Amino acid sequence: MGNRKLTYTEFSVAAALIGLVALLILHMFANTYANHMRYSCQQNLKAFGTVFRMYMEESEGEFLPPPAPYADIGEGGWSNLIWSAPKGITIYPDYLNDLEIARCPSDGLQYPYAKDLSPRLPRDGGTYDTWQTKALSEGDTVSYDYFLSAELAQSYLYTGYLMFDSPAYYGYCGASTAIDDGVDVDIMGVGALGAKKLNDDLPIDGSRWPPWVPSPPEAVGFDNRQSILRLRSGMQRFFITDGSRWYWNQGKKPMVPSSSSAPVMWDAFGRNDPAESDPGPVLFNHKPNGGNILFLDGHVEYMRYGETFPIIDNPTTVDLYTRYGVR
Repeated sequence: MGNRKLTYTEFSVAAALIGLVALLILHMFANTYANHMRYSCQQNLKAFGTVFRMYMEESEGEFLPPPAPYADIGEGGWSNLIWSAPKGITIYPDYLNDLEIARCPSDGLQYPYAKDLSPRLPRDGGTYDTWQTKALSEGDTVSYDYFLSAELAQSYLYTGYLMFDSPAYYGYCGASTAIDDGVDVDIMGVGALGAKKLNDDLPIDGSRWPPWVPSPPEAVGFDNRQSILRLRSGMQRFFITDGSRWYWNQGKKPMVPSSSSAPVMWDAFGRNDPAESDPGPVLFNHKPNGGNILFLDGHVEYMRYGETFPIIDNPTTVDLYTRYGVR
């Protein structure tokens, strides 16, 4: 038989099939890559879990590390915490020896928001390493700790306080903003900032509440307490839930499994700028939209963006993540 040429229809069908197979292969590789990035991120958080456990074992009161205390000096007596991260010198280098784990491998650092970040770091073209080295060489331990905390705040959100839901996060944001700046500090290349005292539970003082945070009773501590509790070792053994909210077990109800514990650190996410009329979409480190969470008992779990705290589809909470989760 002689060679028969493909008709236009046959050629079109073949090309479509080849294109479909190529798309399926690309989709498979994209999913494999995304899963690998999520796994690498989980390993970072598990490493932080080990660091926190070692710190707690040697900490008086078995607390987790305190959060970085540095705050913008604002008007009206309010000042936001700058870095949602552990206080750098409390864990580095004694418990943590690799600062690279503070960077999620999927995080393109496209947010939160270069215009917010720029005044919080020197504008000399340096890096975290060069700023830390310079601060140490000049004996400026406060600036050194500030730049360590900044590096630890790259991809993850850490508060050091107990919260199971958005009202408790509102309580943390409002209470940490309302308390007085403990001391004034001068950060190399940045300028004057406040340093808050964040070693104890935070009282919820409605009389000094910042106007951008939902106020009490929308903001409340764990189990309706008027304070936000510092995270402590083993406290998850006393949590119970009725399925809709969490309570403190006083010996009257059965315990919940230790895996149902409090979130400690999770993938930062937020908008470009909640103050703008069109702040844009919510930005995440991972696809499909969601984040990894380190819990107090040390396990790490991936959670889709939805109705469960802390990876929660709540506009007010997301806007506060944007304001307080700045990296």
